[in-house]
Amino acid sequence: MTNERLQLFVSGINARTEKLERSVRDVCEQVFPVGFELTVINVFENFELAEQRDVFATPTLFKLTEPGCRIVGDLTDKSHLLSCLVGSTGEASTTGMVH
Repeated sequence: MTNERLQLFVSGINARTEKLERSVRDVCEQVFPVGFELTVINVFENFELAEQRDVFATPTLFKLTEPGCRIVGDLTDKSHLLSCLVGSTGEASTTGMVH
């Protein structure tokens, strides 16, 4: 059963973004053991959705289910990503939470 829905916006699909996706999935498996759905969106192929979500930089990760959040920037720091997804709402960057 999928409880959490997330969208990961990236600039192109390549080895770097595939590694990033694996890293995000690893953290999500820890945070959401009941289940999650992660959709990877290439902004070059789906710029309309990126515009609707106000994606201004990549990578950007959205947690769509409540409480929602947006994480922008370096998603390779698993401890930061974990802390943002566990108890945060609002918007996060690589420098911390922005409310």
